[in-house]
Amino acid sequence: MTLSKSELTLRFSTPDAAVFSDFYNALNAIRGKAYSHNGVTMCIKDIFMPPMNRVTSGTITAHMISPLVLREHDAKTNKDVYFTAESEDFEIRLRDTVRNRLNDFCEDAALADTLEVLDVSRARRTVIRYYGMKFHATIGDIVLRGDPKLLEWMRLIGIGSHCSAGFGMFNAVERRCDNG
Repeated sequence: MTLSKSELTLRFSTPDAAVFSDFYNALNAIRGKAYSHNGVTMCIKDIFMPPMNRVTSGTITAHMISPLVLREHDAKTNKDVYFTAESEDFEIRLRDTVRNRLNDFCEDAALADTLEVLDVSRARRTVIRYYGMKFHATIGDIVLRGDPKLLEWMRLIGIGSHCSAGFGMFNAVERRCDNG
């Protein structure tokens, strides 16, 4: 693989302050030191923590930083089905995925029931490659309404499937008018 630039930006998000602190301190400890692997030399030049404004209103525009992947796995056929904002049952699939993610973090999964998708007109389907597979995902802006605690958790943990691989990360732009 050839990089088009000699710089790389890494974004990291977690709801766990201890994990964040460990990760930040580890990166800070090696900042400015060259590291080589397979003929590639890397050096952490700068660490920047952008201001993180908490979600306090019940309506946000989720501006996707990375594609939103919604996947349903069929254990019987061992096949995956992917959904995008263009899918008829997008809201239901998104709510189910958010509920499962909240369960993973021992949060109140019932919060997912407050989630509504208000507008997907500025979102579109894209095809992404991941470990040799190609599948559909969503990029763009999605207007969401729900309990502010839910929306904040979604901002911190990401939404959709494959969040640990960097998918589902978004910037939350609050909308003060709760009618969309």
